[in-house]
Amino acid sequence: MKKISAFFMLSLSIISCSLNTDSPSVSCGNTKNVAFKTYSYCNTLIAETTTSKAIVVDTQQKFDAYFQPCVPPVDDATKKKIDFGTTMLIGVFSGVKPTGGYGIKIQSVVESDCEVVVGFYESVPQPDENVTQATTYPKELITIPKTTKPIYFQRVTQNTDYVVLGSFAGECIGSECQQFYGIDSQKVLRYSNVGYGNYEMRLYDAQALVYNEDFADFSRNIPREIINLKGQTKTYGAPDSHDQGGIYVALYQGTMVAKVYLDNDNTADQNAAMLVFKKIHSG
Repeated sequence: MKKISAFFMLSLSIISCSLNTDSPSVSCGNTKNVAFKTYSYCNTLIAETTTSKAIVVDTQQKFDAYFQPCVPPVDDATKKKIDFGTTMLIGVFSGVKPTGGYGIKIQSVVESDCEVVVGFYESVPQPDENVTQATTYPKELITIPKTTKPIYFQRVTQNTDYVVLGSFAGECIGSECQQFYGIDSQKVLRYSNVGYGNYEMRLYDAQALVYNEDFADFSRNIPREIINLKGQTKTYGAPDSHDQGGIYVALYQGTMVAKVYLDNDNTADQNAAMLVFKKIHSG
Protein backbone atom coordinates (compact mmCIF):
# COMPACT_ATOMS: atom_id res chain seq x y z
CA MET A 1 0.00 0.00 0.00
CA LYS A 2 1.07 3.53 -0.65
CA LYS A 3 0.71 5.97 2.21
CA ILE A 4 -0.08 9.43 0.91
CA SER A 5 1.98 11.20 3.54
CA ALA A 6 2.16 11.81 7.26
CA PHE A 7 2.10 15.48 6.28
CA PHE A 8 -1.59 15.00 5.51
CA MET A 9 -2.06 15.39 9.25
CA LEU A 10 -0.60 18.87 8.90
CA SER A 11 -3.51 19.95 6.66
CA LEU A 12 -1.76 20.01 3.31
CA SER A 13 -4.66 20.79 0.98
CA ILE A 14 -3.59 18.85 -2.08
CA ILE A 15 -1.38 15.80 -2.09
CA SER A 16 -0.38 13.45 -4.87
CA CYS A 17 1.57 10.23 -4.80
CA SER A 18 2.57 7.42 -7.12
CA LEU A 19 0.44 4.28 -7.11
CA ASN A 20 3.48 2.16 -7.94
CA THR A 21 5.43 2.43 -4.68
CA ASP A 22 4.22 0.40 -1.74
CA SER A 23 4.60 1.09 1.96
CA PRO A 24 2.67 -0.56 4.78
CA SER A 25 -0.25 1.06 6.57
CA VAL A 26 -0.87 0.44 10.25
CA SER A 27 -4.16 -1.31 11.00
CA CYS A 28 -5.70 -0.18 14.27
CA GLY A 29 -9.00 -0.57 16.05
CA ASN A 30 -12.40 -1.20 14.55
CA THR A 31 -13.02 -0.70 10.83
CA LYS A 32 -16.09 0.48 8.94
CA ASN A 33 -17.02 1.05 5.32
CA VAL A 34 -17.13 4.72 4.32
CA ALA A 35 -19.91 6.08 2.13
CA PHE A 36 -18.48 7.60 -1.04
CA LYS A 37 -19.81 9.03 -4.29
CA THR A 38 -18.36 8.98 -7.79
CA TYR A 39 -17.60 12.45 -9.07
CA SER A 40 -17.81 13.33 -12.75
CA TYR A 41 -19.27 16.33 -14.48
CA CYS A 42 -18.19 19.33 -16.53
CA ASN A 43 -14.82 19.92 -14.86
CA THR A 44 -11.88 18.44 -16.77
CA LEU A 45 -8.24 18.37 -15.78
CA ILE A 46 -6.14 21.36 -16.78
CA ALA A 47 -3.50 18.85 -17.86
CA GLU A 48 -4.04 15.11 -18.32
CA THR A 49 -2.17 12.96 -15.82
CA THR A 50 0.39 10.93 -17.78
CA THR A 51 1.72 8.94 -14.82
CA SER A 52 0.05 6.56 -12.39
CA LYS A 53 -0.83 8.45 -9.22
CA ALA A 54 -3.44 9.38 -6.61
CA ILE A 55 -4.55 12.78 -5.34
CA VAL A 56 -6.38 14.14 -2.30
CA VAL A 57 -7.96 17.61 -2.54
CA ASP A 58 -9.68 19.36 0.36
CA THR A 59 -9.96 23.05 -0.62
CA GLN A 60 -11.66 24.88 -3.48
CA GLN A 61 -8.44 26.76 -4.24
CA LYS A 62 -6.53 23.56 -4.86
CA PHE A 63 -9.44 22.06 -6.79
CA ASP A 64 -9.32 25.06 -9.12
CA ALA A 65 -5.59 24.49 -9.60
CA TYR A 66 -6.29 20.98 -10.93
CA PHE A 67 -9.54 21.39 -12.86
CA GLN A 68 -10.80 23.67 -15.59
CA PRO A 69 -13.93 25.68 -14.75
CA CYS A 70 -17.34 24.66 -16.03
CA VAL A 71 -18.72 26.61 -18.98
CA PRO A 72 -22.28 27.88 -18.40
CA PRO A 73 -24.98 27.61 -19.57
CA VAL A 74 -24.07 24.22 -21.06
CA ASP A 75 -22.56 23.03 -17.78
CA ASP A 76 -24.25 23.34 -14.41
CA ALA A 77 -21.34 24.37 -12.19
CA THR A 78 -23.44 24.34 -9.02
CA LYS A 79 -25.01 20.90 -9.46
CA LYS A 80 -22.01 19.00 -8.11
CA LYS A 81 -20.11 21.73 -6.33
CA ILE A 82 -18.08 20.24 -3.49
CA ASP A 83 -18.48 21.61 0.03
CA PHE A 84 -14.88 21.33 1.18
CA GLY A 85 -15.92 22.15 4.72
CA THR A 86 -17.40 18.66 5.03
CA THR A 87 -16.14 16.77 1.98
CA MET A 88 -12.90 15.95 0.19
CA LEU A 89 -12.04 14.70 -3.28
CA ILE A 90 -10.05 11.52 -3.93
CA GLY A 91 -8.67 10.67 -7.37
CA VAL A 92 -6.81 7.70 -8.84
CA PHE A 93 -5.13 7.86 -12.26
CA SER A 94 -3.68 5.09 -14.42
CA GLY A 95 -1.60 7.46 -16.55
CA VAL A 96 -1.41 7.49 -20.34
CA LYS A 97 -2.58 4.35 -22.18
CA PRO A 98 -2.15 3.58 -25.92
CA THR A 99 -5.81 2.64 -26.57
CA GLY A 100 -9.21 2.43 -24.96
CA GLY A 101 -10.26 -0.54 -22.84
CA TYR A 102 -8.06 0.31 -19.87
CA GLY A 103 -9.68 1.35 -16.61
CA ILE A 104 -9.19 2.14 -12.95
CA LYS A 105 -11.89 1.89 -10.29
CA ILE A 106 -12.18 2.54 -6.58
CA GLN A 107 -13.74 -0.55 -5.04
CA SER A 108 -13.83 0.35 -1.36
CA VAL A 109 -13.06 2.99 1.25
CA VAL A 110 -12.49 1.61 4.75
CA GLU A 111 -11.84 3.68 7.88
CA SER A 112 -10.26 2.51 11.13
CA ASP A 113 -9.44 4.39 14.33
CA CYS A 114 -6.22 5.77 12.84
CA GLU A 115 -6.41 5.69 9.02
CA VAL A 116 -8.47 5.52 5.83
CA VAL A 117 -7.67 2.89 3.18
CA VAL A 118 -8.83 3.35 -0.42
CA GLY A 119 -8.96 0.05 -2.32
CA PHE A 120 -8.62 0.32 -6.11
CA TYR A 121 -8.02 -1.97 -9.08
CA GLU A 122 -7.00 -1.52 -12.70
CA SER A 123 -8.25 -3.35 -15.79
CA VAL A 124 -6.88 -3.95 -19.29
CA PRO A 125 -8.59 -4.62 -22.65
CA GLN A 126 -9.82 -8.16 -23.23
CA PRO A 127 -8.26 -10.04 -26.19
CA ASP A 128 -11.44 -9.82 -28.31
CA GLU A 129 -12.57 -6.39 -27.10
CA ASN A 130 -13.24 -3.70 -29.71
CA VAL A 131 -11.59 -0.54 -28.34
CA THR A 132 -10.78 2.92 -29.60
CA GLN A 133 -7.25 3.27 -30.96
CA ALA A 134 -6.88 6.74 -29.48
CA THR A 135 -4.72 7.53 -26.45
CA THR A 136 -6.69 7.42 -23.18
CA TYR A 137 -6.13 8.55 -19.59
CA PRO A 138 -8.18 6.32 -17.24
CA LYS A 139 -9.14 7.89 -13.93
CA GLU A 140 -11.77 7.82 -11.22
CA LEU A 141 -12.77 10.58 -8.83
CA ILE A 142 -14.86 10.18 -5.69
CA THR A 143 -15.90 12.34 -2.76
CA ILE A 144 -15.78 11.17 0.87
CA PRO A 145 -16.54 12.81 4.22
CA LYS A 146 -13.67 15.06 5.26
CA THR A 147 -11.10 13.48 7.56
CA THR A 148 -7.78 14.38 9.16
CA LYS A 149 -6.62 10.76 9.25
CA PRO A 150 -3.82 9.66 6.91
CA ILE A 151 -5.05 8.06 3.70
CA TYR A 152 -3.51 4.98 2.12
CA PHE A 153 -4.11 3.54 -1.35
CA GLN A 154 -4.19 -0.25 -1.65
CA ARG A 155 -4.23 -2.17 -4.93
CA VAL A 156 -6.87 -4.91 -4.56
CA THR A 157 -8.32 -7.73 -6.63
CA GLN A 158 -11.46 -6.77 -8.51
CA ASN A 159 -14.62 -8.12 -6.88
CA THR A 160 -16.32 -10.12 -9.65
CA ASP A 161 -19.16 -11.58 -7.53
CA TYR A 162 -22.00 -9.12 -7.04
CA VAL A 163 -25.63 -8.40 -7.89
CA VAL A 164 -27.30 -5.50 -9.70
CA LEU A 165 -30.93 -5.07 -8.73
CA GLY A 166 -33.31 -2.45 -10.06
CA SER A 167 -36.82 -1.41 -11.02
CA PHE A 168 -37.54 -0.03 -14.49
CA ALA A 169 -40.46 1.55 -16.35
CA GLY A 170 -40.78 3.10 -19.78
CA GLU A 171 -43.46 5.54 -18.61
CA CYS A 172 -41.16 7.04 -16.02
CA ILE A 173 -41.01 10.72 -15.05
CA GLY A 174 -38.12 12.12 -13.03
CA SER A 175 -34.47 11.16 -12.65
CA GLU A 176 -35.06 8.82 -9.70
CA CYS A 177 -38.11 6.87 -10.87
CA GLN A 178 -35.82 4.05 -12.02
CA GLN A 179 -33.83 2.85 -9.02
CA PHE A 180 -30.81 0.58 -9.44
CA TYR A 181 -28.39 -0.79 -6.86
CA GLY A 182 -25.19 -2.82 -6.94
CA ILE A 183 -24.62 -5.10 -3.95
CA ASP A 184 -21.39 -6.87 -2.99
CA SER A 185 -19.62 -8.01 0.17
CA GLN A 186 -18.43 -4.49 1.05
CA LYS A 187 -21.04 -1.99 -0.04
CA VAL A 188 -24.28 -1.06 -1.73
CA LEU A 189 -23.95 1.24 -4.75
CA ARG A 190 -26.89 3.40 -5.73
CA TYR A 191 -26.69 4.35 -9.42
CA SER A 192 -27.90 7.72 -10.72
CA ASN A 193 -29.93 8.56 -13.82
CA VAL A 194 -29.97 5.05 -15.28
CA GLY A 195 -31.21 5.04 -18.87
CA TYR A 196 -34.21 2.90 -19.75
CA GLY A 197 -33.05 -0.35 -21.33
CA ASN A 198 -29.33 0.42 -20.89
CA TYR A 199 -28.17 -1.35 -17.75
CA GLU A 200 -24.39 -1.25 -18.18
CA MET A 201 -23.78 0.25 -14.75
CA ARG A 202 -20.19 1.29 -15.49
CA LEU A 203 -21.74 4.13 -17.53
CA TYR A 204 -23.40 5.77 -14.53
CA ASP A 205 -22.38 7.73 -11.47
CA ALA A 206 -22.89 5.90 -8.20
CA GLN A 207 -23.02 6.54 -4.49
CA ALA A 208 -21.67 3.94 -2.06
CA LEU A 209 -23.98 3.56 0.91
CA VAL A 210 -22.85 2.31 4.30
CA TYR A 211 -23.57 -1.42 4.32
CA ASN A 212 -23.73 -3.78 7.28
CA GLU A 213 -25.81 -6.68 5.95
CA ASP A 214 -24.06 -9.98 5.26
CA PHE A 215 -23.75 -10.42 1.49
CA ALA A 216 -23.79 -14.18 1.96
CA ASP A 217 -27.26 -13.92 3.54
CA PHE A 218 -28.47 -11.78 0.65
CA SER A 219 -27.05 -14.25 -1.88
CA ARG A 220 -28.90 -17.13 -0.25
CA ASN A 221 -32.17 -15.38 -1.13
CA ILE A 222 -31.40 -15.45 -4.86
CA PRO A 223 -33.57 -18.16 -6.45
CA ARG A 224 -31.71 -21.23 -7.67
CA GLU A 225 -33.39 -20.72 -11.04
CA ILE A 226 -31.44 -17.45 -11.52
CA ILE A 227 -28.16 -18.95 -10.30
CA ASN A 228 -28.53 -21.86 -12.74
CA LEU A 229 -28.83 -19.52 -15.73
CA LYS A 230 -25.00 -19.38 -15.77
CA GLY A 231 -24.60 -16.32 -17.98
CA GLN A 232 -27.89 -16.57 -19.87
CA THR A 233 -30.68 -13.98 -20.09
CA LYS A 234 -34.31 -14.81 -19.30
CA THR A 235 -37.56 -12.83 -19.24
CA TYR A 236 -40.51 -13.75 -17.02
CA GLY A 237 -43.93 -12.58 -18.14
CA ALA A 238 -44.08 -9.42 -20.26
CA PRO A 239 -42.39 -6.66 -18.22
CA ASP A 240 -43.66 -3.14 -18.88
CA SER A 241 -46.00 -4.33 -21.65
CA HIS A 242 -48.87 -2.27 -20.22
CA ASP A 243 -46.81 0.34 -18.37
CA GLN A 244 -46.58 -1.83 -15.25
CA GLY A 245 -42.78 -1.72 -15.21
CA GLY A 246 -40.51 -4.56 -14.18
CA ILE A 247 -37.59 -5.73 -12.07
CA TYR A 248 -34.06 -6.23 -13.40
CA VAL A 249 -31.59 -8.65 -11.79
CA ALA A 250 -28.02 -9.22 -12.98
CA LEU A 251 -26.00 -11.86 -11.13
CA TYR A 252 -22.24 -11.53 -11.73
CA GLN A 253 -20.25 -14.70 -11.01
CA GLY A 254 -16.67 -14.28 -12.18
CA THR A 255 -16.82 -13.93 -15.97
CA MET A 256 -20.48 -15.01 -16.21
CA VAL A 257 -23.45 -12.65 -15.98
CA ALA A 258 -27.01 -13.97 -15.65
CA LYS A 259 -29.64 -11.34 -16.48
CA VAL A 260 -33.32 -11.56 -15.57
CA TYR A 261 -36.25 -9.31 -16.47
CA LEU A 262 -39.19 -9.90 -14.11
CA ASP A 263 -42.75 -8.81 -14.76
CA ASN A 264 -44.18 -6.84 -11.83
CA ASP A 265 -47.34 -8.88 -12.33
CA ASN A 266 -47.21 -12.38 -10.85
CA THR A 267 -47.16 -14.44 -14.03
CA ALA A 268 -47.47 -18.22 -14.38
CA ASP A 269 -43.79 -18.71 -15.24
CA GLN A 270 -42.63 -17.25 -11.90
CA ASN A 271 -42.26 -20.03 -9.33
CA ALA A 272 -42.76 -19.63 -5.57
CA ALA A 273 -39.09 -18.80 -4.86
CA MET A 274 -39.12 -16.12 -7.56
CA LEU A 275 -42.28 -14.55 -6.13
CA VAL A 276 -40.77 -14.44 -2.63
CA PHE A 277 -37.54 -12.90 -3.95
CA LYS A 278 -39.50 -10.32 -5.92
CA LYS A 279 -41.66 -9.42 -2.92
CA ILE A 280 -38.64 -8.96 -0.63
CA HIS A 281 -36.57 -6.86 -3.01
CA SER A 282 -39.11 -4.89 -5.06
CA GLY A 283 -39.90 -1.35 -4.04
